[in-house]
Amino acid sequence: MFRTLAMAIGSGETLAQAIEYLGAHEGGHAAKPFARASLRMRCGESAEEALAELSKELEAPGVGLLTTALLISQRTGSPLKSLFGHAAKMVERQGDFERMLEVKTAQVRLSVRIVCGLPVIMIAALSILSPDFRAGLATLPGMASVMTAVVMDAFALIIIRRLMRGVV
Repeated sequence: MFRTLAMAIGSGETLAQAIEYLGAHEGGHAAKPFARASLRMRCGESAEEALAELSKELEAPGVGLLTTALLISQRTGSPLKSLFGHAAKMVERQGDFERMLEVKTAQVRLSVRIVCGLPVIMIAALSILSPDFRAGLATLPGMASVMTAVVMDAFALIIIRRLMRGVV
């Protein structure tokens, strides 16, 4: 979005032409709000009003900066191509960081499932393979040990879910 605007404004197009170009050529969720802003400007709305509506419609990182920069560009006649280029880099880096965070949290969720599942798998495997383990589970201390482990595992899961609530 920012790169397309930088290219359009840097090539000498007016604000209305740049917004129209972005609305026509940008893919994704940003195209429709820019197309509507372009239509508003062609229908006589001021650039300030059209950009204010654009800012409300488009929920993306850096839209406030974008609309402010577009207004400054329109009022002063300065193309601000370098500002849009810098903003594009910042938005791309934020997207990279969000993807990296998703990967890391997915790894943590998988690790939690594996770590929580291992005790159950171990108890089941030992119960099948070892007659001594089965005999130990049948005693009161054996059952108490397993129940303590289950309670501790459940408590750990509750703590992990609370910690993950703030991240995911």
